[in-house]
Amino acid sequence: MAKAPVKKPAVNAPVKKAAVKAPTMSLKPGEKKPLDVKVVKSKIAKIEAMKEELSKLESAQRMAGPGGVAPTSFANKALTDKMAEFHAMLDAEEASLRAQLEKAIADNMKKQSTQFGPLVQTIQKECSQVLKSYKYTGKVLFRGLKNTKSNSPAYIGRSWNERKTLNSSPEGQKLFDYVMEKMGISALRRNSIFTTTDANQAEGYGNLYVIIPKNGFQFSWAIHEPDMVIDDVSVFYNNDIIDKIVDNIDALVDKGKMLDTAAGYEWHEVLQFEGYEAAMAYLKDHKYPAAALKQITLDKLIDYKHIKNNIAPTNKNFNEALESGNEILINGEYYAFSLSQFKDVLTGLLGLRIDTYKSHKL
Repeated sequence: MAKAPVKKPAVNAPVKKAAVKAPTMSLKPGEKKPLDVKVVKSKIAKIEAMKEELSKLESAQRMAGPGGVAPTSFANKALTDKMAEFHAMLDAEEASLRAQLEKAIADNMKKQSTQFGPLVQTIQKECSQVLKSYKYTGKVLFRGLKNTKSNSPAYIGRSWNERKTLNSSPEGQKLFDYVMEKMGISALRRNSIFTTTDANQAEGYGNLYVIIPKNGFQFSWAIHEPDMVIDDVSVFYNNDIIDKIVDNIDALVDKGKMLDTAAGYEWHEVLQFEGYEAAMAYLKDHKYPAAALKQITLDKLIDYKHIKNNIAPTNKNFNEALESGNEILINGEYYAFSLSQFKDVLTGLLGLRIDTYKSHKL
């Protein structure tokens, strides 16, 4: 009689932590929706103005006499006494205002805690990935924005699908995006917003906003290019291969095997300013040999080795990207807050460190 097989004890599989699930996109590409929040005003500006006036009066009093000393016999004694009395009154007023300032800050934080509490909890939940990196590195993403109707003081937004270029050429953006896609990067120049932890750099584009991407966001950055502007696509091409094609065009024209209206330099300009497809059409229209034409692929023209070594685009090491101060592309939905109006909320309620004074570059 056969023995029943002995069952081996089951080995428990290691417990995996649940991955952070990216929220479903609620906005259309490029859309922005204002957040319904108000900033609590304080007396800080008025207090600072009074302190400045007090400083001027103190300076004037110190410089009233000869050699910059207190008034002596050169000054009217009654006037001197009045100035001293007024100075004492200002000292008392300043002390009172300082106390009011401290109370105003405390009161504001209580009001903001109540007002922003639900929003802060939502952000902590939906943006836990980036908040962890912000707190670990002590840096946040900035974006400079001009005053427009779509840029309210606080809003939730989504990156574009097809953004228009600002300083780079359209062909340059298209070519670099092609390279990044080949490298497995999904946060491209055409479908992302541009951010940086360098406040000086961001402020050059407008008013500073702090950007807080939602979980599941995609990012990319170039290790060796702090602020990449693509106005010359020739840096992406393999010059040896380009030169060979240019020489071959001229040689074929001389032999009568291409139309005499073709020229190597002209083809190169078409490639650089109009793109690969236009350059291929140029060769076909000018009767470049069909067999040779099939050998000219975009991948063969691109100098991937140069791009990887000297530009180094990547979608790895987000914390390192934050610490670098380089431009970071963000794809996905995000929260945006005007720094001038919401700094106390971001630092007090979200616990972020925000450095807007020192450039991160040497």
